Amino acid sequence: MTNIIPLNVEELIRSEISPKIMSSMVSVVEQGYILAREATKHILFLDWDLGRKHEGYLRPIAIHYLFKRECEQGRLPFSLSIESNSNKSYKFLLFNKETIKMTLSQVDSPKVAARPAYFRKKLEESNQVRMNFFDDIATFDTPKEHYLQLTYSSGGVKPRFVNLGMPNGIGWFDKIDLIKEPRIVISTKDKLEKEEVIVSENLIGLRKFAEEVEGFGS
Repeated sequence: MTNIIPLNVEELIRSEISPKIMSSMVSVVEQGYILAREATKHILFLDWDLGRKHEGYLRPIAIHYLFKRECEQGRLPFSLSIESNSNKSYKFLLFNKETIKMTLSQVDSPKVAARPAYFRKKLEESNQVRMNFFDDIATFDTPKEHYLQLTYSSGGVKPRFVNLGMPNGIGWFDKIDLIKEPRIVISTKDKLEKEEVIVSENLIGLRKFAEEVEGFGS
């Protein structure tokens, strides 16, 4: 039995994630940028030159927090769980939708997937379509679940890319840059102003969420 290239990735993504949800996911990432940047101004010990350099660390936490909130409020169609790696030294948020498992990561380039990690490697194994040569007739074993990554750019005041794709361990089998997809505004929740993103409820929620997790987005 040997691994081969998986099914049409773009077709899989578009069959599982609607244009409206793609648009909403971009909006959540954009709001995460705002929340992280403004949080450094509202958290006393971060509101100075060196403190504001921690915005890059806060951004993945803010984006994970907002994704979690949107899922819990039913605006994104994922169930979620906080998982740990094998030695319990790292926590990550896993989003589930029928045959899809998804994680979020901040990366430097649209060409790369998230950096290698054991838990991601194990998830990536579910993407492999296998050809069975031991039968009289060669057959394909199609995986029942698929692992996707949503990656977004580091730095700047807004994301340069928001990729949703299937990683292959060194890069991508294929991906879609959601920023280049049509934006669909269904409600005011998809078009929040800065003042609405940084309400005290979000700042308090972000602080509590940050206390629960470490290392999100690496």
